[in-house]
Amino acid sequence: MNHLWIWLQLWLQEQFEGKNGKLADYVASFPFIEKFQGWPVVRRIAPGVFMMIVWHTGPRRVQDRSGWKPPALTGVAVGVLYYFAYGPAISGGTLTGEALLQNSVYGGVFVALVSIPFWKLAQKTRLVIRFNKDGISWRGPDRQKQRVKFGDVHSYQVIAPHRWAEEERRKHQNWMQSHSGQPGPKPLFQTASEVTLNTGPEGTHWRTVAEFCNDGRGELASRLMRAIEVVERKAEGEETERKKKAAANAPL
Repeated sequence: MNHLWIWLQLWLQEQFEGKNGKLADYVASFPFIEKFQGWPVVRRIAPGVFMMIVWHTGPRRVQDRSGWKPPALTGVAVGVLYYFAYGPAISGGTLTGEALLQNSVYGGVFVALVSIPFWKLAQKTRLVIRFNKDGISWRGPDRQKQRVKFGDVHSYQVIAPHRWAEEERRKHQNWMQSHSGQPGPKPLFQTASEVTLNTGPEGTHWRTVAEFCNDGRGELASRLMRAIEVVERKAEGEETERKKKAAANAPL
């Protein structure tokens, strides 16, 4: 699927090269398709202004939205709603008692099963990183808005495995000691990685940019980190060039 996206974008850019119009401008606004091989997706909004979109699966989101509970709770909610509201209304009041209860249970089970792909999709995260004259901004896994100015001293770091890996390993060992003979919990943070942006004295202030499941060696995290560095340099360079032109054209 990723190769198809790359081929389509490159083909469109070739078709619209040198042409004018809104569609041609939109197609040309993805300058890093070939360089980044389709991930992450970066769009150039204006000179020095870029938007990076990173679809990925992070351990915190999987932790919150995996397992049997989300589909089961969805099915229960639909079943209860049908029993007390929609069931009698749909049947005109003729569906009552055991028949209504049976329909509610069947309907709840069906919705629970159908909702499983939805909950799988809900584990995906759409991370948006913006680069402009003010610097770089994003919302990390904790959903807090982060912003760092280009002029501020900062650096990026890949941490693999995740910082919480050791804590998770300890909890799993304690669980297995108290549940002898049972299979242990599936590791999540122990096989995850993360990208952090470090600021402050000697980089002591950590801000998490993104986390990746099944990336214990940090390959996805490294790929994202390099992409961020490339786009940041590009945005800074274009902003500097824009300021030089503005200063040169300013009235004396």
